[in-house]
Amino acid sequence: MPPRIPRFPCLRSSQAHQTPPTSFVLPFRSFTSTAPSHASTAQQKRRSRDPYILAQAAAKRAANQSRQEVLRKQRAAAYGDPVKGVTTPFLETFDTAGQELEGKEDKLETLKGSHLKHFLSASEIEQRLDESYVLSAPVPEKVLKAVPDLSANKPTAGTDSAEGELIKEHKARHDNATAAIVRIASLTNASSADRRRVNIQRSIDTFGRHNTDQTLPQRPVSLPAICRHHPDPAAWVAEETKKAEERRAANEKLRAGPDTGSSEVQIAILTAKIRTLSQFLESRGKGDKSNKRNLRLLVHRRQKLLKYLWRKEKGGPRWQHCVDSLGITDGAWKGEITL
Repeated sequence: MPPRIPRFPCLRSSQAHQTPPTSFVLPFRSFTSTAPSHASTAQQKRRSRDPYILAQAAAKRAANQSRQEVLRKQRAAAYGDPVKGVTTPFLETFDTAGQELEGKEDKLETLKGSHLKHFLSASEIEQRLDESYVLSAPVPEKVLKAVPDLSANKPTAGTDSAEGELIKEHKARHDNATAAIVRIASLTNASSADRRRVNIQRSIDTFGRHNTDQTLPQRPVSLPAICRHHPDPAAWVAEETKKAEERRAANEKLRAGPDTGSSEVQIAILTAKIRTLSQFLESRGKGDKSNKRNLRLLVHRRQKLLKYLWRKEKGGPRWQHCVDSLGITDGAWKGEITL
């Protein structure tokens, strides 16, 4: 008789006879996710069909949406346009290079105190016109008689009345030449290249540190950790401020010329270029893709300089002077700019 060897039980069959595990119970919810058509109670069906409740919910939804729209517009207005910014009096002068183009006469006095074309100055033009007036003046009759060489080349006036007529004619010709020179040198009929050159020079004069260091206050001295252990913090701050003033005075003596490379000057120059290019694209450059790309590059380059100036000045006087004069808003340097 063969031996009886017990067989090992099958695990699959043993698991099949076990009791199923308890089902997972969801936590209690204070609201219902059941559709109104499948509501289990009559109260739920009645609430889903109550016109008063539906109207109240619609009114709340409309009020919320209108409030969100108002807040969105307020945030957009406060953020500002990254390209145009806010219009300021100094920003408007970029269009005319700082000159009033209307209501001006063609006289030499109108050129004083303003920039001119061809790198000219009002004093230089006045000096040259005075020299030309003297050189082109008619020679008096007495001088012609005294010098025979002059009388051979120039006509003589027989009477004093004829000499007076020559002087009047010479004065009229000189006035006509002066008006022509004024029109040539004035920026009234200037090209965009002349206006750009003058705007760059005006930006250097307005925002250059060789001028602003004498008018704008210095950034306040930051208080390091060592100041907390100083017996007299106020005296320490006064001493550090005095040292900063001495360093600034020493740097001013070493300055070789006007400031043309500071962040404020570069931001002002880029703002003038951005304003000119944006006006061109709005008026007659609708399909100019190349200049649209150039505008985007200029805006992003100005954004980098603005971030650098904010980080260095920490919202100091230089920053406020630059932002207030150029009408720059937060949208021009904060976050991502998409044109």
